[in-house]
Amino acid sequence: MSQVEQNIETGSLSSASGSQTSNDVTHITEDPNFSLDPDSAFDDAINKLDDMTLEPDSEIPDMTSADADDSGSRDDDQDDEKVDAKRKGVTIQSSKQDGKKPLSRTAKKPSLFDKLKRLTKFEKKPKGSRDSNFSKFRGIKIDRLPVYFVAKYIGSMETKGVFGLEHVRGPVDELVGKVKDDLISMDRVELPLCYVVFSSKGIDMREHPSNKMKDKIPFGLHPIDFISYGVQDMKYWRVFSFIVVNELGYKKKKTECHAFIADSTQNARKMALALAACFSVYKKKLKAEGKTHNFQVELRPPDELAGDLQDDVDA
Repeated sequence: MSQVEQNIETGSLSSASGSQTSNDVTHITEDPNFSLDPDSAFDDAINKLDDMTLEPDSEIPDMTSADADDSGSRDDDQDDEKVDAKRKGVTIQSSKQDGKKPLSRTAKKPSLFDKLKRLTKFEKKPKGSRDSNFSKFRGIKIDRLPVYFVAKYIGSMETKGVFGLEHVRGPVDELVGKVKDDLISMDRVELPLCYVVFSSKGIDMREHPSNKMKDKIPFGLHPIDFISYGVQDMKYWRVFSFIVVNELGYKKKKTECHAFIADSTQNARKMALALAACFSVYKKKLKAEGKTHNFQVELRPPDELAGDLQDDVDA
């Protein structure tokens, strides 16, 4: 067993504590005789992908690498009082000692990285947050594995974290931005077309027969042991992304964010739920072996996440 697998399985890494439990992932039935049998239903999906547009579904600022660099080294364990004070921009004063004049400073305005990090870390729904029952994605469920989708692969980028909205938003913005730039200069951009298969083994990226972009995608299985996080993007709702842990140790960490464009926002939602189902099955396996797995999928729908982020920005 590799060091990465040991670290993940023994729970020595922090969990994505903000991920909410969801009734959208119910009892999972696994099909031992699964085979990938494309049918005509995928033709419509491919046509939608060919008519690809990448306009944002919610008004969220672009996440830049500077945002992450500015905040990535901050202490993850700041207490809630300091974080709340920082959010409100209040003055923090030191206690008066030895007759010296108290020192004071104005807290720095939190960056987008900080806001996304805080949004990820909610153990419970914050007061005043939106109700998922009013989401346009309510009622979408996954109850069986394996399940597969046709999608276009946007690409991958290194990221600094193992989980959290703050570690996928930046890569997604940069990857989508590159595609948009290419669309401006070339009118049409070809992206690798693939099947994305979700099973208890992990996420298997298989080439679609109609794919024209050879050698542009890392086809093959990303084992469930190495996947730490997944989410339907809160800005581009047709985008699903996940983080793979390639190397993990006390002094070195190498993680990578992979992103796909689904043919619809509903299928992007299903992809997130499918990964949650994979984790659910895997978690039961580890529990039977006396082990734990701390990683989860962000199950709050993107319209709820975007709304809660906007409320934070407006506060």
